[in-house]
Amino acid sequence: RNLQIIEDEGLVEQAASVGERLQAGLRTLLSHPNVGEVRGLGLLAAVELVADKTSRAPFEPGLAVGPRALRAMRERGLISRVRGDSILLAPPLVTSLEQAGRMVDIIGESIQEVVRV
Repeated sequence: RNLQIIEDEGLVEQAASVGERLQAGLRTLLSHPNVGEVRGLGLLAAVELVADKTSRAPFEPGLAVGPRALRAMRERGLISRVRGDSILLAPPLVTSLEQAGRMVDIIGESIQEVVRV
């Protein structure tokens, strides 16, 4: 029954479309001096935060940049997770284009808040 709903609702096609938009939006974050890499496929994505973009040197663990970014995102309404200083995204298949755009905005705002560049 679940597969039938996914097919009937066109969720695979929607996820592909929204995923393209999400990936494009996340790549705009690469202009930030502390975003080392954005990687992903479709709705699955990761944004790596680094102390130095050129060398991709990590932040000192004591700064807890990843957990602080996670907290800032949650305060803005985005539930995600981090691994080290990488923000990990896996939104549901029903995510809209508007929601994907808001996710990118929240991540960008949260990075700004946490690293204060």
